Amino acid sequence: METDTELYNLEAEKEVLQALYLNPELFYQVEIKGNDFYKAEHRRLFETMLRIYADGIEIDLVSIRNYDPSCNILWVQGLFFEAITSANINYHTKILREKSFQRACLMTVKELHTKVTDSNFLSLTQEKILNLSEFGTHKELTTEEIFSGINNDIAKAKTNISAIQTCFEKLNETCVGLYPGHLWMIGGYTAYGKSTLLSQLIADICDNETKALVFSVEDSKRDKYLRLMATLSGIPIRYIVRGFINEFEQKKLTEAQRKILGYDLHIYDDVYTLEDMNLKIKKHLLKGGVDVIAIDYVQNLALKGDIYEKMSTAARELQRMAKRHNVCILVLSQITGGKLREKEIIGLKGAGELSEVADIVLWIDRKEMDNRRFDLIIRKNRPFGVTGKISMAFNETWTNILELL
Repeated sequence: METDTELYNLEAEKEVLQALYLNPELFYQVEIKGNDFYKAEHRRLFETMLRIYADGIEIDLVSIRNYDPSCNILWVQGLFFEAITSANINYHTKILREKSFQRACLMTVKELHTKVTDSNFLSLTQEKILNLSEFGTHKELTTEEIFSGINNDIAKAKTNISAIQTCFEKLNETCVGLYPGHLWMIGGYTAYGKSTLLSQLIADICDNETKALVFSVEDSKRDKYLRLMATLSGIPIRYIVRGFINEFEQKKLTEAQRKILGYDLHIYDDVYTLEDMNLKIKKHLLKGGVDVIAIDYVQNLALKGDIYEKMSTAARELQRMAKRHNVCILVLSQITGGKLREKEIIGLKGAGELSEVADIVLWIDRKEMDNRRFDLIIRKNRPFGVTGKISMAFNETWTNILELL
């Protein structure tokens, strides 16, 4: 078993501080935080130096004293006097991160030991382990790294589009596809076809081996699978549940079930908070990855405050989740009644904040409920600029949606 002295390296901590003093620009390069330093004085000095650098001021004894009047300035002077080179900062930073991770593991084990009799022990354990698995995975990319990623995407796109393609060619052409890190919103009045559109998108991308998660905070998991069966078989749900199917249709349902069983698709109908959704996402990322996440529908999320406060929280968290996990998130939202306010992108129920942060906003516009034709209006297309409308129609059984020429 490791002793306490094996859980930190004070010399490495000093080397990192000295390197940052010699070359403050390295703050952009290193992946460390104040908590990665074991010694309190080292942690305090690092955080002081970081504040000074962020304010655009030169790091020296005067600025350190001004930012932290109670620091031991003689100790700082002696530390910096020993500074020789910053060349090995990556090596010393790696040591700091390893030791910090080991301490985090030890603290997690100690905390779980005290909770072993709690009724939520298993879920708490899962949460703690998933948090540990994320340790140090988030990195602020440099400009060079961002350009490198863009160039790699360009190279890949010449032979294989990096965005996930839908079954709608015009939508792909306008919005490129379901792009990693993007947040999509699909709005429409109740019974206008949002769930049918989502079901068709999920079936299509899963046919192309996309890994998808669906969080249904309205319909049951059974209902979602029934809708998928209807999408794939062309048989209306009302016929399926009442048994109004012949032998040929039964074969189509069996084939639909076979396809669904082969999908890398997971549907949850018992997850109502963004925190729990984030845990599920982390779990699936560890087990093999996630490409697309769908939430149906956003107003039913269990959040604090009135509808506008809830949507403000959801907007921030969903945007963060999409970017942090590098997944495309599809969010279904109800549309309010009445006329849209001036300059309003889309009349989403309490979701003005959501429409502001979303990358793509789609609106299902149906003039008559008994008319199969409708317009899918692209109200917002922040990444690629093109807006407009796409003419669409339900098929004869109202189970699929087709693009019209």
